[in-house]
Amino acid sequence: MKILMLLYKRFPPDIRVEKEGRVLQREGHEIFVIAKGGEKTMREYRGLKIIDVNPSVTDDIWFRVNFFRPFLFRRVREAIREHNIEIMHVHDLPLVKTGLKAAREFSIPIIADLHENYPAATVCFGNDSLLYRLNNLVLTFNRYRKYEMEMARNVDKIIVVVEEALTRFKNIINEDKISIISNTVDLSELNKFEIDSGVLERYKDYFNFTYIGGFGSERGLDTTIRALKNTNSRNIRLLLVGKKHNLAHKIEKLAVKLGVREQVEFTGEVPFNKVPSYIMASDVCLVPYNKSEHTQTTIPHKLFQYMAFKKPVLVSDVKPLKRIVDEIGCGLVFRSNNPIDMSTKMNKMVTMDSLEEMGLRGYEAVMNRYNWSKESGKLIELYRAIQQGLKS
Repeated sequence: MKILMLLYKRFPPDIRVEKEGRVLQREGHEIFVIAKGGEKTMREYRGLKIIDVNPSVTDDIWFRVNFFRPFLFRRVREAIREHNIEIMHVHDLPLVKTGLKAAREFSIPIIADLHENYPAATVCFGNDSLLYRLNNLVLTFNRYRKYEMEMARNVDKIIVVVEEALTRFKNIINEDKISIISNTVDLSELNKFEIDSGVLERYKDYFNFTYIGGFGSERGLDTTIRALKNTNSRNIRLLLVGKKHNLAHKIEKLAVKLGVREQVEFTGEVPFNKVPSYIMASDVCLVPYNKSEHTQTTIPHKLFQYMAFKKPVLVSDVKPLKRIVDEIGCGLVFRSNNPIDMSTKMNKMVTMDSLEEMGLRGYEAVMNRYNWSKESGKLIELYRAIQQGLKS
């Protein structure tokens, strides 16, 4: 079948879209991806046919009025006609209405692939800029939640990334309509990364706690800095790997204020192929998220990356993180937004003899269960069911 994926961001990179595209290709499907880019050009990336669409300011305005992008809609219609698209697969909530209108016009099924809990994300994502605050006055939590429920009722299938995400659809959407497909590690890609010996050498004399990702306020990095202040060893290093912006600068100022700046390293943004080197340089990897509706209903890909490289983890007690780590025994859990409890767990891990054993448990769980070979089977089953429905 010919599948059109709708992704209103530049592509690549997007780990999940790539993984889904590759597995569907292997099933014999032809994948087209509409993404932000140049002026209506077509290119190929690892067998995926990318249709670049230039962003429209008019679309941005209309989206804030009614969650619809008329300029993008025209491009979607053109792609459906030109390439005889048979299924629409929309990545994330913002573009579902645009995709749904096109899908219904051409009588093709539509899948809403909800990587994030977008209504909840409006509360905790973003920054302190005036533009962001003005945007949140228009795109409020209540508006987004109402929109999400309307779209969930009208699309044919829904994909979420973790079982806890089902709670917001309970008693509203039939669970048979929803598939849980987690953003786990693609084992076939792991061996393609070369470990940078220079990174390992740079940090070999320290006990390294490492966080990889964004610096949003919901990520719990302020808690981490405060916990670092209460650790027992000056040999501890906190590696923060990710692109710095104004929220990262706030974290840095907090580290200076608390007198731990020399123990914290901000690497800045690193190429994706360098990320495994920083994981391998780590003694313990962190997912210190604060509790919110968003973090309680999603799961970060980084958790499975850490486990795949045999690293023990220290995570906060948000539901999906606690469930997985407790189930496997691959690390410790601290009370979110509680620097005293986090520092206690950090001090404990510095002296533990069982860190290697924890890392191996995580690795075995990834090899046997939390990997894309297992999860992708659910995606294949979903598409086969849709295909069968089209034939009947």
